[in-house]
Amino acid sequence: MAESSSIGANQNWPSHNGDADETGYSNLAGITTRNIGRVGLAWSLDLPGERSLEATPLAINGRLYFTGSYSTVYCVDRRSSSPSLLLGP
Repeated sequence: MAESSSIGANQNWPSHNGDADETGYSNLAGITTRNIGRVGLAWSLDLPGERSLEATPLAINGRLYFTGSYSTVYCVDRRSSSPSLLLGP
């Protein structure tokens, strides 16, 4: 597992809350008290038929893995933004 201090841009987020200790910490320094008011949505994904997504996504090797309704598991490649259904009902 990655240590908390190494989690940031282009790093894996391989477990719940980022690291083995579940700290939820990222060392990204781009968001500060001075610019927090300008932070907004940079990316979104429409998954037709999904009612809710409540799981913490995992980020591994440029892909996001997360669960949807009915225990569906998705994978989204960060370059293409195309979702792939890994497991479905």
